[in-house]
Amino acid sequence: MKETIAGYIVGDSHMEFTTAEPKWIRKVKRWAKERPEEVQITHENKDGSILANLPVNYFKISPKQRRDVSDEQRLASSERMRIMRQKQTKLI
Repeated sequence: MKETIAGYIVGDSHMEFTTAEPKWIRKVKRWAKERPEEVQITHENKDGSILANLPVNYFKISPKQRRDVSDEQRLASSERMRIMRQKQTKLI
C-alpha cells in the first residue's frame, strides 16, 4: 500500500511530508535539489519512501478541473493529437 501524509501545525512555516508514491518522491527530490534551503529530505526508507520537511505554502488541495466537451470538440481534439503524433514520428 502506498500512502502520502502531510502534517503541520497552523502558524508553522514548515510541515512534515511522508510519501511512498513515486510521483511525489520524484517531485520532492527535485525540489530538494533545486531549493535545498526550503526542502530537506530527512529520511529515506529501504522501500524508497521518504520523509521530508517542506514549506507549508507548498501544500495545496484543489479539485480536478472538469471540462464539458461536445462530441465534435472531442473529435477535433483527437484529430489534432493524431496529426501532432504523425509529425513527431517523422522528426525522429
